[in-house]
Amino acid sequence: MTNCLSKNFTLNPNTATTGDNCGPHSPTSAVLTGGPVSPSTCHNYELLTLIGEGTYGQVFKAQDVSTGRLVAIKKIINRLTSDEHIRNEINLLDQIRHRNIVQLIDRYDSREDEVYEPYVSNSKSSNTTTTTTPCHQTIAQYLVFEFCDFDLHQLLYDMRLQLSLAHIKNILRQILKGMAYMHDRQVLHRDVKPENILVNARGKVRIADFGFAQCLSGVSWSGFSAKVVTLAYRAPELLVGYRFYGTPIDMWSVGCLMAEFWTRAGPLMDGDDERQQLIKISRLCGPINSVSLLGVRDMYFMSDLYLPQMCRRRVRQMFAVQCVDDSNAVDLFDRLLSVNVDRRITAAQALQHPLFAAEPKACDICHSLRSMFAANHPYNSGADKQCNSNKISNNYVNNKQYG
Repeated sequence: MTNCLSKNFTLNPNTATTGDNCGPHSPTSAVLTGGPVSPSTCHNYELLTLIGEGTYGQVFKAQDVSTGRLVAIKKIINRLTSDEHIRNEINLLDQIRHRNIVQLIDRYDSREDEVYEPYVSNSKSSNTTTTTTPCHQTIAQYLVFEFCDFDLHQLLYDMRLQLSLAHIKNILRQILKGMAYMHDRQVLHRDVKPENILVNARGKVRIADFGFAQCLSGVSWSGFSAKVVTLAYRAPELLVGYRFYGTPIDMWSVGCLMAEFWTRAGPLMDGDDERQQLIKISRLCGPINSVSLLGVRDMYFMSDLYLPQMCRRRVRQMFAVQCVDDSNAVDLFDRLLSVNVDRRITAAQALQHPLFAAEPKACDICHSLRSMFAANHPYNSGADKQCNSNKISNNYVNNKQYG
């Protein structure tokens, strides 16, 4: 694609017009003025840097020219993903408004020329060689989100950030509040993981990436796809092929995520495939069978898996090693990672757990973030932009999001 800006946009005459100058090292920034969504609304954003690029689109850090507000613009190429997935994400984000869910500020689309690699054709009737650059028009959709400085994966694995129990409580409680709000409205996220939990410079948490999200009211007679959620955070009922699942699948993911606050050593259980993942779960959470998965029917893959059945549940023992001094944290972790769907704690119940009432009380993380990144923020220097761009891109561009 020769130009990262739409034909429907007007360019500031002081800026360059080629796609080469729209990336993270652009000497000047391009100003987008998009077509109106409604007669009284137009789009006017200044691109600051390309912060991510994936299979299905690009993400730009940008600024609203009229207000000065920083935003993240997610560009999706329609030929690379289905309209249904885009509409699904937009519709859900329009319906759910909560302080702990990322805010969709604006959206618009445009037709753009997409240019392929040049090819050379040799004419048999003459000795001439012709080089052609084919192109065709595609429709790109732009989603404008509030800008967040970090994702949780970045924070968990940057050892400069010292996470106290009070900090962990604060972040975890914000995640649970967003989950409780979604689940109360019968919305499943279906891809909870650290990369999809955003944190701004003030320490406020936003649940992001609703490409896999699904409203429970939309279930068909055949159920939902079980091929959702990143493997390391996928609940056992999904791994055995259960299609009529509900909100507990998100809570299992929260439990896996919770462990990383203490381990800070990658996913708690990270198998190479579904069977290996189930084996790892069995060794920690006990045997997986029709008894432990009480209430789960139609386990399509179960008969072919041959899972170990002599494993003993040792969730409390394992987690107690990581947080010896807090039995409440151990108890919440144990209840989140219940193989039995009916016993798995809900988001609303988790918010009432004694962990959040006990000392130390939840403490805002913003002061720790400010001191840690004061001189070394991912967007403060060109070198930092380059080395952090791939990590930050996961905030809004997920290669599997529309798969």
